[in-house]
Amino acid sequence: MCYTRRMPSANTVGLWRRLGCILYDLLALAAIWWAASIPFAMLDLSVPGSPERMLYQAYLSIVGLAYFVLCWRARSATIGMRAWRVRIETVDGQKIGWGAAVIRGLGAVLSWACLGLGFLWSLFGATRLCWHDQWSATRLVSAE
Repeated sequence: MCYTRRMPSANTVGLWRRLGCILYDLLALAAIWWAASIPFAMLDLSVPGSPERMLYQAYLSIVGLAYFVLCWRARSATIGMRAWRVRIETVDGQKIGWGAAVIRGLGAVLSWACLGLGFLWSLFGATRLCWHDQWSATRLVSAE
């Protein structure tokens, strides 16, 4: 029985470049969340577990997911990815679909929730893909 190891694409983006994209996107996301918070400005959100606070947190989570999904789908890159010259595609080299974008976004949250293990996986996997890349059948490649 012959075992063939899947090698990463020559232009697959590594972990450090991914983290650079994430840092830039956090700045963009902070501005988006600030603007999206305006409708909640008159509410008292200081009480932990209050219905208003839980609604606010769910709303910001949806806004954050929407930012990534819409950017990935519309331009194949977020603001941070464009700054670092990175784009997203399917493992077949096609444009990412809506379903894959949502799976990727939710999977990235899980990758962070596991103390970043989903991202660190890219250092040890043969294909240099993170968990959410594998789950959504996508990859980040250099746009240069």
